[in-house]
Parts: sequence; structure tokens; C-alpha cells
Amino acid sequence: FVFFFVSRYEKPTAMRLKNEESDEEEEEENEGEEVAEDLETTHSIQDNSQISRHQKEIPNRGAKLILCGLVLATYGTVEIGHFSFSAALFQQLPVKLSAATSAHLLGVLSATYAFGRLASAFISLRLQPDTILWYHFALLFGSLSLLFFGRDRPEVITVSTALLGYGFSACWPAVFAFAERHLRLTDGVCSLFSCLSGAVSLVIPLVLGQTFHSWPLVLFYLEFAFLAVSLVLYIWVKLWIAVDNSKLIGGRRSRRRRRRRNSAGDVAAAAADAEGGEHSHIY
Repeated sequence: FVFFFVSRYEKPTAMRLKNEESDEEEEEENEGEEVAEDLETTHSIQDNSQISRHQKEIPNRGAKLILCGLVLATYGTVEIGHFSFSAALFQQLPVKLSAATSAHLLGVLSATYAFGRLASAFISLRLQPDTILWYHFALLFGSLSLLFFGRDRPEVITVSTALLGYGFSACWPAVFAFAERHLRLTDGVCSLFSCLSGAVSLVIPLVLGQTFHSWPLVLFYLEFAFLAVSLVLYIWVKLWIAVDNSKLIGGRRSRRRRRRRNSAGDVAAAAADAEGGEHSHIY
């Protein structure tokens, strides 16, 4: 009698109905999650297929990626070489800077390099990587020339070092952005770029180890040479991409024109058939 008011007995049918309702709700939730997962999988498969299809549409993609890797490797040799040996170079020049002053100049180089990375993050919102590479190459050539011809004046060395740090700041990520924009990067391609950069950058230490103390200006000539090679390779791959893109655009336009002509011919043929049918019906 007490349990009638405290915990009233429920019929098995009612309890079964409640359990079935809760099971149905759980099944609906599970089905919704499975549908969402299926949609995500489908979208990812479609994206991957579109990427692979786009990669196949790029003519001579492998050769262009190798050129981009060489652009990065030759430029990276200049950056790594300057960061590694500029402090020792300043002490070997006729101006004979002290070790403390050379370390201070290396700090200036690193500070403007970091500032350039920050500034390029905002500049890249407005400019394409192609344009960023152009003016950074120009800045690097100008600052290296200023440093070479003003190597006897400490104030010129300081200004040119600061400009070099800013010039170095955006080239590495800009080359990756350029390759991704025009050629589409993969994990294997990025690994290839890193391997090429590491292999080519060994040239400067090997050469400097033999001649640096007797001829410290060799670092300038090596940097100019590698930077010039990097610029030439960049111009080469840039023109190659532009020519192939113009051919692709021309081919697509010609195919569109042919389709329009064929569709117009089909419409005219259908109209002629309709007129012929009307005349035969009249006769």
C-alpha cells in the first residue's frame, strides 16, 4: 500500500514504449552523426580528386617544381651564409670591427628579419607572392651592393645590414606560396625543397674554409653569384608558367568556340528539320 504512493507500479507496455522511444532517439542521433561523417568524407574525397585533377592539368609540373626548388636552394644559400659568416666577415674587413660590434650588427640583422616577417604577414594580404619576391630580390641586390661598396664605413654597414635583414625576411615563405599558387605543393615536394636547400647551402662553408682568411671578400662574390642564379631561375619558371597558362587559356577558349559553333549548328539543323516536317505535312 505504501509503495502505491511512493513508487507506483508501471505496466510493462508503458516502460517498453519509453525504452523504445529513447532507443529511437539514440538511433536518430547516431544516424545524424554517421551522415555528417559520410558528408565530410565525401567532401574530402572530392577535394582530393579536384587537387589531383588540377595537378594533372598543370603542364610540365615536375620540371617547374624542380626549378622552384632550385630557386629556394640558391636563395637559401645566400641567407644561411650571411647569417653564419657575416660577423666574421666584419672583423676581417679593412675597417676591422670588433667582435662586440659584429655581434651587435648580427642582432640588427635578426631584428629587421623578424620585423620583416611580421610586416610581410600583413603585406601578403594585399600583394601576391610573385610581387613580394620581385621587390625583395631588388632589395637584396641593392643592400648587398651598398654593403660591398660601403664596407669601409661602419654607418653604411649598419644600414645595409638592416636592409638585408628585411630583404631576407619574406623570400623563403614567398617561394613556397608562389609554388603552391601556381603548381600545388605536396608533402613530398616540400621535403624535396628542404633537401635541395640543405645540399646547396654546403657550398659556402666548403669554399670559405679554404679562402676566407686570405680573401674575405669571397663571401660577397658568392652571395652575389647565388642570388643572381636564384633570380634567373625565378624569371625562367615565372615566364614558363605564364606561357603555359596562356596556352591553356587559348585552348579553353577555342574549345568553347567549337562548342558554341556545334550547338549553333545543332540548333540550325533542328530548325531545318522542323521546317521540313511542316512542309511534308502540308503536302
